[in-house]
Amino acid sequence: MFDTVRARSRKALLAEEPFCLLPELQFACAAMQRLKASANPLDRSGLLTVLSGPAGAGKSMVVRQGLREACRDKRKQVPAILYPSDWHDLLSADPATNPWETWTEITAQCDMLACEDLDQLVTEDSLADQIARWLDELMARQVRIAITMSQPPGNCPQFSPRLTSRLRGGLIVRIAAGSADSRRQFLDWGAQLAHLSLTDDVRDWMAEQPPGSLRGLRSMLDRLQSEFPPPARINDLKAVQRLFATPAQRKLSLAAIASQVASEFGVSVHELRASSRVQAYRVPRQCAMMLAHEFAGFAMAEIGKYFGRRTHTSVSYSCRKFQDTLAKTPSLREHLRRLQAQMADDTLADCG
Repeated sequence: MFDTVRARSRKALLAEEPFCLLPELQFACAAMQRLKASANPLDRSGLLTVLSGPAGAGKSMVVRQGLREACRDKRKQVPAILYPSDWHDLLSADPATNPWETWTEITAQCDMLACEDLDQLVTEDSLADQIARWLDELMARQVRIAITMSQPPGNCPQFSPRLTSRLRGGLIVRIAAGSADSRRQFLDWGAQLAHLSLTDDVRDWMAEQPPGSLRGLRSMLDRLQSEFPPPARINDLKAVQRLFATPAQRKLSLAAIASQVASEFGVSVHELRASSRVQAYRVPRQCAMMLAHEFAGFAMAEIGKYFGRRTHTSVSYSCRKFQDTLAKTPSLREHLRRLQAQMADDTLADCG
């Protein structure tokens, strides 16, 4: 099992991962540099670094960057990243087989070891004490260890005094949630990597959206990239707000859009949602898809599921085809004008 962990870790660390050094991450990055350079066998505190902070604050990103730099400096480094799920075999093993002894021998083969989300793993004192002994043994063998947690050790009531003391013996760094300026900086950096150009109002609105974590902002950028193929200049704030609107923020439903479009074109909702390629149904269906996506902000996957289990690609193609037909069909533009006027009162609730 641990061979799989090491292979997965090595692959992740060899892959290029852009890194944005925000002010909130600087001390944590310096701590990882200290851990990487630790070579004094008498200074065991230098072998353990604990990064704590809220979900999505960048703890894992900092750890991966530190391990990656260690691998670049010394090609023969043996790193590993452990997640809570990686402990399943150990914790479910028969105690009579001395699983902890085996686990210690295997993990001690690493030069640097990251243990992610330790506070999610430990649920009882007996396990906490066992992990404390495990840490002692690894540090005695000069294994450098980085641990991530959502709370500092002293704020984890499930930890035994022994484990809390052991973690406090290392260097503890608290990563704060990103400030508004840092979130804007991260969005500018991420948009540049994604070949997107965000206007200031779009960037500022995105930076204010909960939960405001780096992970959440990265997810928003990925969504923009999928909806606005790069290179793209994104300057329509309302379109971005519609894209990220929650169902509770939408006054329009897919069913309501389909009903209004069906009535306008003189077809049934059933015919709109069917797989028929008949022209009389295809153009109204394309119109409904376009309005659902661009007017009401539904994701293409949601639209495809509603209209006959179509794929994201199929919906995107339908929207483009409708725009092409619209450009050369005055009567279709009149249909669309009436639909938009009818739907205007039911559009997105104010997101700002």
